[in-house]
Amino acid sequence: MFFWAPLRQFRLTIKGCHELYEVFKPLTTVLITLIPTLYGWRAPKMYWSLTVAGLLLCLIGDIFLPDGENFVFGLASFLTAHILFTVSFVSVDKVKHYVKAAE
Repeated sequence: MFFWAPLRQFRLTIKGCHELYEVFKPLTTVLITLIPTLYGWRAPKMYWSLTVAGLLLCLIGDIFLPDGENFVFGLASFLTAHILFTVSFVSVDKVKHYVKAAE
């Protein structure tokens, strides 16, 4: 299932089936969100929480982006998600070590 939805989404994009694309695009994001939700319990709490929150905001963006009326809300949710991803990656100790070494 994890591999079928993205492949189906790509094929629908090529064929031009916009209605089905709007179903499979969020489904792909839901499946991607399940990976850290189910298997990320060993990760540091802040990293895990921010990453899952970012993925959920990406899901909201995938739902709002195709809709012309809510396009700006989709962009805002993607922007917020990427800010959360940046904060979560910087929260990992190894990244902090490399940032300090670069200064």
